[in-house]
Amino acid sequence: MSNVKPAVFTPEYRIQFDNSSLIQAIAGKSLAHPPVWLMRQAGRYLPEYQEIRSHFPDFMSLCRSPDATTELALQPLRRFEFDAAIVFSDILTIADSLEMGLRFVPGEGPVLRNPITTPKQIERLPFDTCIERLDYVFTAVRHLRAALGQRLPIIGFSGSPWTQACYMLSGYGEKNFTTAKKFAYTHPVAMTSLLERLAALTASYLYQQYLAGADVLFVIDTWGGLLADTHFSLYSGAMLQRICDHLLEMQCPAPIMFFSKGLTVSRLSPLAKIPNLCIVGLDWCADLPAMHQHFPSLTFQGNLDPAILHAGPVTTQQHTRDLLESLVDHKRYISGLGHGILPETPADSVHALVDTVRSQSSTRR
Repeated sequence: MSNVKPAVFTPEYRIQFDNSSLIQAIAGKSLAHPPVWLMRQAGRYLPEYQEIRSHFPDFMSLCRSPDATTELALQPLRRFEFDAAIVFSDILTIADSLEMGLRFVPGEGPVLRNPITTPKQIERLPFDTCIERLDYVFTAVRHLRAALGQRLPIIGFSGSPWTQACYMLSGYGEKNFTTAKKFAYTHPVAMTSLLERLAALTASYLYQQYLAGADVLFVIDTWGGLLADTHFSLYSGAMLQRICDHLLEMQCPAPIMFFSKGLTVSRLSPLAKIPNLCIVGLDWCADLPAMHQHFPSLTFQGNLDPAILHAGPVTTQQHTRDLLESLVDHKRYISGLGHGILPETPADSVHALVDTVRSQSSTRR
C-alpha cells in the first residue's frame, strides 16, 4: 500500500533543511544514521532536572516558568546531543487552562479537582478564553528558539483530545479509564461534542506553538490503545483528522507527528491519508518493518521498550542494534523509544542507545 502525500514544507520553514537530520528524515532523504530523540528526554532520570525541580513547590509551577522549562529542554541536549529539542510541558495543559483544578500528587500523578460528571458541565467550561491562559507555553517555546537559534528543530506537543478527556472525566489516572469509557457509551453525543471542542483547541494550541518557533507538532494519544477499534476511529482517529484539518486551514506548514499506544496497520490505514501527518510514533508492540512496508510515505519513530534501558548499557546496545538491523534501510526512520523514558533510567544506557544509533547504522542508507 502506498499513500502519496503532498509536500508540507514551504520556503518559510524556519529550520534550514540541510541543518537538520530530523527534517531530512521526515522528507525521506538518505542519512548516515537516523536522527534520535526520546519522549520525555528531559525529566526525572536526570540529576540536573531534580536540582531545578527542587526549587518549585509543585510540577505545574515548574511548567509555568519559561526560564526553568527552557533550561530543562536544553539539559538532555547537552548530555546526549539529541537531534531535536522538545518543549518541556505536560499533555494536560489544556485541561488545566479550562480551570479544572489540575495538580500533581506525589505517588498518584495528575488529579483534577473539578472533573466532568454530567454533559451540562461541558457547556460551562471556558473554551473561549483557554488559549490566553496558555501563554506561558508559547513564551517557553520562544525562549527555547532563542536559546537554540537554528541549530535544532523544536517539537511542540499536546495531549490528544481523547487522552485529555480521559483525565477530565475520570479526574485522575484511573486504571483503564473506565469512567471515561462509561461516559462515552452513556452520553455519546456529549462525548463527541467535548472531543470536537478539544480538537479545535488543540489545533489552536499547536498553531500558537508553531508561531512561537516550534517546527514539528506532536499529538500524543497515550490512551488511544484502551479503545475498541470503532471508538478509536471516532474518538482518536477522527479527532486527529480534525486537528490536522484545522492546522491546514490555518496554513500551518509544520509536519504533524502522532503517537498512540496499540497502533496497528488497520488503525493507521485511514490516518495515513491525512496530508500533513508525516511522523508516527510506535510502541514496542508494533511491527516496525511491517509498518514501513505498508506505509512507505510515513516516517516512523520508536519503538524500543523503555524498560530495556534499565538493564544497562550492554543490553541497551544489543536491542538497539537488533532493531536497526531489522529494517531494510533507515530512510523515514527516527530512532527512539516506544513511549517516554522511565524515571531512574541510567544515563549510561541513554548514551549507549545514542552511540549505537550513530555508529552501527552508518553502513545502511
